[in-house]
Amino acid sequence: RLLESWDARFGKDSVVMITSDHGEEFLDHGHLGHGHTVHREIVNVPLIWRLPSHIKAAMPGGTVYHQPMSQIDILPTTLDILGVTPAEPSSHPPIQGKSWFPWLRGDTSAPETPLISSHGRHGRRTYRYRTGNDVYIKTMFYSGQPTEHLFFDLEHDPDEKRNLSQSPTAELASDHREIRREFEKRARSLKGSGPNDPSQNTTNDQEALRAIGYIQ
Repeated sequence: RLLESWDARFGKDSVVMITSDHGEEFLDHGHLGHGHTVHREIVNVPLIWRLPSHIKAAMPGGTVYHQPMSQIDILPTTLDILGVTPAEPSSHPPIQGKSWFPWLRGDTSAPETPLISSHGRHGRRTYRYRTGNDVYIKTMFYSGQPTEHLFFDLEHDPDEKRNLSQSPTAELASDHREIRREFEKRARSLKGSGPNDPSQNTTNDQEALRAIGYIQ
């Protein structure tokens, strides 16, 4: 009924997008609701585009893609679909992320960008770093409790029930170290892109930087 009302007013040659800011946990990892973890049931949300006919004509219709995409890329992709050029950063905050529209059209291969999620509630700051089917989750506690490291293989464990971070095999241990290094390197690069003086950062920025040990 919602789409019928939309089409009656604006016609079918418009972009309609359906997505969500987060999922919900129903005791999947011992919690109800959201804001407790960054497991897959929280971050794996649907993304559906209905495109105008003149764009859809050059693309396979009704196609379902299983390539994961970061929410930070939704805005630049939507602008690209609409043919809108973002405003210059000098007058507006820069738009982060990249457009996936060339890939959706079949012009390029899918971007291979690690996916990062985070939240800071209940006395802890948690980061999720996904590259391919490998997921690394790092949780730091403001109480001084030891940092928790989790590692999951989505290909063999899509529900993230088997933590592999304590695996005795040398091969898995090496993979863990490499992914952790990748995450820390990216986190430091994000810190370096902000103001040199941490006191100029927002409260949330300071909380995030303090949680990963970059400021006191």
